[in-house]
Amino acid sequence: MVEWKRDEEGKVNITIPLKKFSSKDEGRSSKRRGLFSKLFPKPEEKHIQLDEIGSDVWELCDGERTVKDIVDHLCEKYKLLRREVEVPLHSYLNSLVKRGLIGFILPKDLEERLKKMESG
Repeated sequence: MVEWKRDEEGKVNITIPLKKFSSKDEGRSSKRRGLFSKLFPKPEEKHIQLDEIGSDVWELCDGERTVKDIVDHLCEKYKLLRREVEVPLHSYLNSLVKRGLIGFILPKDLEERLKKMESG
């Protein structure tokens, strides 16, 4: 499970547990990998520190706020135009999704409309 906390500077630090490497999955190069893993053991977790804005976005991704809510918050807090926030925010959120750190939740009304469309 991913864990996170804010440090003294207010930046979010994320800790991601890494999968253990199984000797069954190593195939024919297991001897080579075994020696390598003894010399350079794989870390048990990965640490990511977010910058100030990234930390704010991370905390705002609470399952309650919409992307629009986050855009509005960032525009107000950092005195930015919507366009200055929307494009980089969408890119940043997509990178968090690709890393498996967040997911998007469809609003219930949209989910219901999609189900109706599928059923004809």
